[in-house]
Amino acid sequence: RVSELQLAMVGLSMRLHTEESEAIATGLQRSMVDVAQRYRKGGVRNLGVKSSLFYVLFGARMPAVLTELGFITNPADAELLSQRWYRRKLATSMARTIREALSLTKPTNSLKPKGN
Repeated sequence: RVSELQLAMVGLSMRLHTEESEAIATGLQRSMVDVAQRYRKGGVRNLGVKSSLFYVLFGARMPAVLTELGFITNPADAELLSQRWYRRKLATSMARTIREALSLTKPTNSLKPKGN
């Protein structure tokens, strides 16, 4: 059970990284939809990026996103997600998007070499 203080602290922490998280989430959404459109028969319904206090992201002190790559209750999604090559395509695309997002972030003072 989450106390009111914990909830307030999580809310504050999330607000500090909201812009970065939304930018990363938008990039990931775009890249996942691109991959799915290439390989999923019948097209893809883009459900967009949502913002909320997801419990699994509580306590994150950095930009954080939660992704949904498909629905195993959907036969077309389940078939693709059962294929190793497809999961690898998704993972590669996600890694590329995250790497690009990280390269766009300015380093913090704690990461700068001393004396500069």
